[in-house]
Amino acid sequence: MIINIHGFGGKGENTKYLWLRKAYPDEEIHRRTFDYSATAPGEILSHYAGQAQEALSRGEPVRFVGTSWGGFFAYCLNVRFPDCPTVLVNPSLNPHLARRFLDIEEEVLRSYAPLLGEHMLRHSPETCLAIVGTRDEVIPHACLTEPIFHERNVRRFDVAHDFDIESETEIGRAIMEHFAGTC
Repeated sequence: MIINIHGFGGKGENTKYLWLRKAYPDEEIHRRTFDYSATAPGEILSHYAGQAQEALSRGEPVRFVGTSWGGFFAYCLNVRFPDCPTVLVNPSLNPHLARRFLDIEEEVLRSYAPLLGEHMLRHSPETCLAIVGTRDEVIPHACLTEPIFHERNVRRFDVAHDFDIESETEIGRAIMEHFAGTC
């Protein structure tokens, strides 16, 4: 099972999901749409953790792909399931900092702090890969993302925050290589 987690304002059936569907036609790809501005992050994380636990209990391998804000949840899931290969695409690992950009209830943003404290810097260096766009206009990866990872766990590509994965074949190849090398 591959669990695909969308970004803020996105949908479960996003471009990464469509690409995964083509790249892994025989895999079950779980996706669900959440309204991050109205849903508690603990509820979102519990949903995905439950899906992963169910698949693992059936003996199925589980992999995570999280894009942007969904990268935060994929990161947390990697901490909880360190043997599961995880790819973070232009991840927003500090979503609580989004307050200056988005109209989100402060209570919802504050609820990210305990999750951040519980998970940050506890990821698996063997199974967690960050893919960052060097032209990302939303997240300054050089100071918010890259310092969290060992150099070998960061792949940089000349893309903006939102990009078409279909036309970025090297990114698709990096995801597939990571999954193949860690399963």
